[in-house]
Amino acid sequence: FERDPSVLALLLGGSLAQRAAAGSGNFRYDRQNGDAAGATGVGDGATYVMYRQRPTVTVTPTDSTNTKVYNGSAGADPQLAYGTKGQVNGDTAAQIFSGSLERASGQNVGSYVIASGTLADQLGYQVTFTTGHTFGITPAPLVISVNGASRYIGQQNPSFSASYSGLVSGETIQTAGLQGQLSFSTTANTLSGTGAYAVSVDGLSSQNYSISYVPGILTVRTASVSTVMLGPWKPKV
Repeated sequence: FERDPSVLALLLGGSLAQRAAAGSGNFRYDRQNGDAAGATGVGDGATYVMYRQRPTVTVTPTDSTNTKVYNGSAGADPQLAYGTKGQVNGDTAAQIFSGSLERASGQNVGSYVIASGTLADQLGYQVTFTTGHTFGITPAPLVISVNGASRYIGQQNPSFSASYSGLVSGETIQTAGLQGQLSFSTTANTLSGTGAYAVSVDGLSSQNYSISYVPGILTVRTASVSTVMLGPWKPKV
């Protein structure tokens, strides 16, 4: 019996290469006689090439992109990325898999184990998942700046204060988990002359923030006569 190529072309609606070209998503693996193609949402939905063999595809999480800066929010996680190796016939990861990777829960700075999650083959591959990869959360930058202050010559230094820039997700200095207490220092004292004096600050630490400090300026001014007479160190008459 000799096959008629024109009949085959009619049944396929075109050549096999046209209907199941590399990268078309029309290949199915680990199939036996009579099995349905499956994953009808992949490929053209009409013509499939069926294989008894079952190739292996290896999934490896991408460490360089599976990370974020601390933001206090699980809803702001990036989609976990991965690479694949071993697919055949030009199949892409998007064609092979449905679902996604998952990571261990937690929003503080640290490393969280990545698992296969809901990632599932839909073409018939044997899937190998590479373990030992993690999702990293790195500290957010927090800048603490000394606010400017001033006083008159001969007076005690005022109480210094600071401003915070970089707190995330509506956190405040009370809720951000900052440890320690701010400590201000300056070379200015009651004997210092007029001028500008640097005021530095430090003393805080945090798991979730990388803290940097910006010094401020204390300005010592010359007192006017009226200020001197009203000052706490007014000479007795």
